[in-house]
Amino acid sequence: MWRYIAAGGLIGLFTSLIVLGFYEAGSFHWLAVYLHGCYAGIPLLSISGSPSLSSPLQYGAIIVTAFGIAGLAVDTVRPMFKFIVMFAAIFVIVATAPVLAMYGVLFEPVSVCTTAVMAGVTGLLFAQTESGRRKLLFLQVIGKRVSRQVMVDLARRPFGVSINGENRAVTVLVCRIVNCSDLCRNLRTREAINLFNHFLRKASEFLLGRGAYLDEWGPDGVRFYFGLPLADEGHADAACCAAFDLKVYLEKVGRECEDQWQEHVQCGIAVVSGEMTVGLCGSGSFTRFSALGKQPDLARRLCELSLNYGPTVLVSGNTLRQVREQMEFRLIEMFYQEEDKPAIEVHELLTVSGELADDEVMRRDAFSRGFASFREGDYVSALEHFETARCPSGTDRALEYYTILAKQKIE
Repeated sequence: MWRYIAAGGLIGLFTSLIVLGFYEAGSFHWLAVYLHGCYAGIPLLSISGSPSLSSPLQYGAIIVTAFGIAGLAVDTVRPMFKFIVMFAAIFVIVATAPVLAMYGVLFEPVSVCTTAVMAGVTGLLFAQTESGRRKLLFLQVIGKRVSRQVMVDLARRPFGVSINGENRAVTVLVCRIVNCSDLCRNLRTREAINLFNHFLRKASEFLLGRGAYLDEWGPDGVRFYFGLPLADEGHADAACCAAFDLKVYLEKVGRECEDQWQEHVQCGIAVVSGEMTVGLCGSGSFTRFSALGKQPDLARRLCELSLNYGPTVLVSGNTLRQVREQMEFRLIEMFYQEEDKPAIEVHELLTVSGELADDEVMRRDAFSRGFASFREGDYVSALEHFETARCPSGTDRALEYYTILAKQKIE
């Protein structure tokens, strides 16, 4: 990550310049005289001549130590390892002085040790800042929750979200297996677990490839965010496109699962946008970036509606206002999340192209009129509109569901 290389380089540069400035000013000459006197009493370490230091050797040792220790202190993730490296370097520097004296070279280690301490402490202080903690967040918090390309983008620009938390408009995408109970009842334990893991792994790999952030992986579903941790103004559009393609992809995965386990997997996909509180949540190894708000719970509950409407993408919240012009929807449900609050409109995502054929537009509008009549209690009129909306080829689970309900109301 070039930011860490640049930070380590600057710390090493300024540290070496400061120490070399003191060295040229003679601040460490007294130690050369002291060491020369100490070595004089030891025949093996005796150095003839006046107590003069080897400037090229001292310069080289100071510069190499400054850049090396600064780079390790900035780039290394674990603080304890930073201290170990710093103290190991000091030990080696001190031990080098008598070794060089055996060969007639006077080398004073204090200036180099001072360089190691200054560079190490500065690197440690930098690592405690929000910018310095980015790599720790990458490895410990982000980890494998994003694709490699997103990691590269995170390294190239600001992290995208405050560590301390902030309010931001993001989009949550939830994909759930809604017939888990039936699958657990019909399959052996190991087979059921293998089926769930296989299906959700395929869904996760697909969404990671679309730039989504994996927030939670449970036994029955996964939750992803768009616009987190990197800010993205087109998060709602990206989430809807990914959800629509995911539905098509999971139909293929579902057929593979049915061939292998002889069980049909029913999944629901829901997309909800809105203003949420985002930031670091949890503690220690359980820390991760996440979002707090009503939207994640709403998306999870919307997935259950797929039991009625089949495998489809249900959209609610601010997503509709952001992508209505680019995509085609139809109102399919009025969802009451809270009893004392107005009903929430739930729309089915029909296509992401923004274009429907004339006959498809006609059937969509007929369904909408039938749904409105159904909500008003005019079930006879609703059936007439539903009949107009019927597709000659293929099935429309939502249409069949409301047709059956309307007939039951009439009876």
